Amino acid sequence: MREPLVSVYMSVRNGGPYLAHAINSVREQVYQNWELIIVDDGSTDETVDYLKCLALECDWIKVVFTEGVGRARALNLAVSHAAGEYIANLDADDLYHPIRLRTQIALMQRHGLDFLGSTALYIKGEGSVHWKCCNVEKCTVDDRSKKLLRKNPVNHSSIMMSKELFYSVGGYNEALPSQIDYELWYRICLAGNPISVASVPLIAKRLHKGQSFERGNRIKYILNSYKVQSMVISGLNGQWYDRFFMFTRLLRGLVPAKIRLSQR
Repeated sequence: MREPLVSVYMSVRNGGPYLAHAINSVREQVYQNWELIIVDDGSTDETVDYLKCLALECDWIKVVFTEGVGRARALNLAVSHAAGEYIANLDADDLYHPIRLRTQIALMQRHGLDFLGSTALYIKGEGSVHWKCCNVEKCTVDDRSKKLLRKNPVNHSSIMMSKELFYSVGGYNEALPSQIDYELWYRICLAGNPISVASVPLIAKRLHKGQSFERGNRIKYILNSYKVQSMVISGLNGQWYDRFFMFTRLLRGLVPAKIRLSQR
């Protein structure tokens, strides 16, 4: 049987030193039936020239340029160009395990899932990643829907879902300035789909000072996080202790970045 096409999608704005590494982690996948759709969200650095050359070099990489439409709209735009049965996100500074796509498709088909994330490894700054060996047969899949009450239990770069599911719940909410992934998982959960996560780390999350959370208005980010989580708690019939936990996370978010990142 022909392997299903997977559309990897990404938005980027001023990708800096990490973008090429992220893209190469897709190009080095053991699973070969994929395409990559990249939406440039108004970059002002060398990202534009790099992506133009990349699009000419690789037929299976599509690049869409915008003047800056915002992250949620950029991601929706990327998915609108996807031809695959499955879609898989990749943030522009993260990395895929070489067997990420193959493993997730196998697990989704085995368990009859339309949505699946994975655990993650963490890299600081320009550090490298040392991937662990993954035995798919021993990999477990857990339903983390209840953890939505406390936090976002799924790393954005780790998710794969059916394109049909994405559109059935309306895609990313373009009215939100942040927390767009968390809010999307919430709507997927409300629609009756488990928020499932594989036990093996299939992506590496890079932590660095240039991330939008650190370079933007942190107070605004934290307050929006509070609003979204409050909505999730209400919508999923959370309890008072879930709101208490939310307040403790709110306070932790006010801790300076240097201290937070050093504790990873």
